Amino acid sequence: MHVLSPEEVVQYWDAIPERDSTYADTNSVPVYPNEGCNEGLRQRVLAILGKQKTETLLAVSGLGVERADNHQGFTFTEKEATRAEEAPYLQRDGKVRYDGTRLVNSEEGVSIWVPESQSGLRRLYRYGSGRLNAWDDALLDSDGSGRVQVLYDPQGRAEK
Repeated sequence: MHVLSPEEVVQYWDAIPERDSTYADTNSVPVYPNEGCNEGLRQRVLAILGKQKTETLLAVSGLGVERADNHQGFTFTEKEATRAEEAPYLQRDGKVRYDGTRLVNSEEGVSIWVPESQSGLRRLYRYGSGRLNAWDDALLDSDGSGRVQVLYDPQGRAEK
């Protein structure tokens, strides 16, 4: 069982329960090339990845968290599952689809919203049945409509 990745959210879009009236975070955060919101956490994630900066858009998944004495009250840590993938689909508002291995921009699919500034570190979450949202800088946010989407697939049952 694991929290859905952005790819899984798009792949299983039609099977998500209560999609119209809920939102759900994914297992990833977008790291944009330009300095901006949540800059301390952005720099921490880049350090975990062994970088000082990035020229490309990244979707980073599998990060751990621990308490910290900063504005957010936490920092990211590296876990065995931490990985970063280039995410060109985060360059502009539009639509994305799952091509069998990754998310790609498309004329049809799930809408995605991204910041014009291409800056900072942000949330990447499903916002109702309307879109994926990659522009929100409020990393700690929840209300009664929040969900944690998980995938449970013992012995590949989802494939059958």
